[in-house]
Amino acid sequence: MDELTSPIEKCLETVDEFKPLVDRYFTKFYCLNVLDKQDDYCILMHSNRVCLITLAPSHPIISGDRTVVKLDFQVGGKVDRLSNKVSGKWKHGAQRLKPKSAILQAECSDGKKFIISSSISGKLIEVNQSILKNPNLIKEDAQGHGYIAIVMPDINVADNYREQLLSHEDYEKLVLANSTNGTENSVKPSSPRTEKNQSES
Repeated sequence: MDELTSPIEKCLETVDEFKPLVDRYFTKFYCLNVLDKQDDYCILMHSNRVCLITLAPSHPIISGDRTVVKLDFQVGGKVDRLSNKVSGKWKHGAQRLKPKSAILQAECSDGKKFIISSSISGKLIEVNQSILKNPNLIKEDAQGHGYIAIVMPDINVADNYREQLLSHEDYEKLVLANSTNGTENSVKPSSPRTEKNQSES
């Protein structure tokens, strides 16, 4: 990858190096109830717009303490996220994603299956290769080596996300309030106004 994602490459060497880099260079945003209740995601956004898509702590895979045993990247019939080929500074050839576009299907040891979506729109830069070898990383180290994919949103959309998605502080307040009240997330999916009424791929 080029200079856009080189900070990510550098932080993948060890877990000890990865997490401090995430905390230092990435801002956490949250998108809730994307496809269903508690279908929640944490988006780690770098200052250069590169986003790591991860499961939020309130996602049923994590909150339900499930074990992920299989990931299927063949989505939407003929679409294979693993066949995504990207080249050049402008990421030519990248698959386009909308917030509800499926990246993969996760199967858990209890038989439950979850569609994991992009949660934001943009170009799919790459799927995390580490989760191919260890699917349960998306739960065990969700905001570390278990990130799902790297997505590059368009400039105007990225600016909207910074304004409209839940901040880490607001997310924690919401989760704490729901936990205290014994309720599920009641927040509608967070997506920029410019994306409304667009079809999902």
